[in-house]
Amino acid sequence: MDKPKWTKDEIDKTVEILSRAKEKKTGLVRFLDEVVYISAFVVAVLINFALSIALVPVMIAFYGIWLYLVIAMLALTFGVLFEALMRDIEALQFRHHVINTLIVPGIAVINLIIIGTVANLYEEALMVNNVPHHPLVEGLVYAIFFILPYVYHHFYKKRSFI
Repeated sequence: MDKPKWTKDEIDKTVEILSRAKEKKTGLVRFLDEVVYISAFVVAVLINFALSIALVPVMIAFYGIWLYLVIAMLALTFGVLFEALMRDIEALQFRHHVINTLIVPGIAVINLIIIGTVANLYEEALMVNNVPHHPLVEGLVYAIFFILPYVYHHFYKKRSFI
């Protein structure tokens, strides 16, 4: 059975009601919306840092395609969780989307560059016979796979950015 379709008037009325609801939020509610977003952002950055540190033994043990697969799987998993969390926060504005798509992955790249360099130093100190890592490439792989779920949802599922 076909679902009933919305008329243009119903769509316009719904959009108007939602717009008015956003405008009528009290200062406290807007502040709390921002606190929720900032908290989620800080948690995302901390988890990215923890994942970077957890990758040190993996970087020492693996190299080549296996290392990149592990990095990609971790990034994709965390990216899906992060995207689901951000999707549930109703008060996101364009600037929040910019932060989510650029800043969080950028911080992850910086973390992995630092951690990749540390892993290279550990391998040298422990005399592990492993090829040197390319921290920038590893960081970019992480960032790309981290952002994929977010981009997929906003460009293909919703067909818009905001």
